[in-house]
Parts: sequence; structure tokens; C-alpha cells
Amino acid sequence: MSAGKLWPAGWFATVVLQVFAVLHPAIQSELVLRLGRPYRFRLLPVDPSDPFRGEYVQLQLGPNRARWQGPASLRGSEQGYAVLAIDTNGFVSVERVQSERPKSDYLSVRLVWEGHPEGPRIRWPWDRWYAPEGLARELERAALPRRESTNYAIVRVWRGLGAIEDLIVDGRSARQEARERSRRREPVQSSLPVSRP
Repeated sequence: MSAGKLWPAGWFATVVLQVFAVLHPAIQSELVLRLGRPYRFRLLPVDPSDPFRGEYVQLQLGPNRARWQGPASLRGSEQGYAVLAIDTNGFVSVERVQSERPKSDYLSVRLVWEGHPEGPRIRWPWDRWYAPEGLARELERAALPRRESTNYAIVRVWRGLGAIEDLIVDGRSARQEARERSRRREPVQSSLPVSRP
């Protein structure tokens, strides 16, 4: 084959690879949202000195610590698999963190080893949820002051990947609130209750 005939095929392959590289994260997230099993993660309070940067809700999800199950030689690993279960209240619990990919529902997570007897601290793959202008700050004000609350994130899990589907703050869906605002094109006022410290 001559070099003149290979050039268009190489150019086409390069374009296809670039388009795939750009679209892959969006397609992967959409697959998780459509095919994943939903889990409810408790929203934990975040340090109020820096709770909001930009137009997103700063998240800290719980549980954030779990028992390690794996070879002692791998203690200190930065990567692991959190094996998920549902507790008696309907929220996610982590049965264990392990080095091998499990057969049951799991999430790939980063681990922080601090010498804690309960095991490593789990760094979930999400620390923010993007929201329309004004809604993020409102959601944080409603959720932050409470230690014991009914605020949670619904996370879809599929094949070790996860995507946040919605935040529930004081029993109201943040996604639904955003849709309603978008339809009304309403500024920052909302029916979400705001707690004052």
C-alpha cells in the first residue's frame, strides 16, 4: 500500500480516538446513572470556614472508614475496593475494604492510612455536586449545621464506578429543585428550609 492511501486512514483513526477520549467520561457516567444500583450515602458536615467554592455543594460522604481485609503486605495501599452493603436504616455501609476486586457491589476508592484501629479512611471519588447558581449555597446552609440529619446523596454504583444521582436535603430533591427553578427561571429564592446556626 502506498503512503498516500495510508494517510487518510491514519487521520481518520486519530480523529476517532480524540472524539472517544473527549466523550468517554460522559458516556461512562451516563452508563453508571442508567445501569447502576442506587445507594444512599449520609452527608456529613463540612468545615464551615470553607464550605463553598464556585457553584457547587462541597460534600463529605459517610461512612468514611472501614475494616481492611487483605494481605498485611498491602496495608498502606493507596487504592482499594470498598465492598458495599445497606444498613438497617437504608443507608450504605462498607463491609470492608480489600485489595482484590470483589464479586458483589463495590466502589474503587482511594485510601488514607493513619494507623487507626478501625482501618483506613476512605476518600470517596466525589467531593462536590454542581448546582445552578444560588442553589448550591442554599443547600449547604440547609445541610451544614446538623450533625444528625436526614440529608443524603443518592449514588448509583455499577462495576466499581459511581455517579451522584441526587442530593436529598431536608426531604427535598436538589435535582427536582433545580429543574423547577430552570422551568420558572427563578432567581435564588427557594422552598428549601435554611437552618441558621
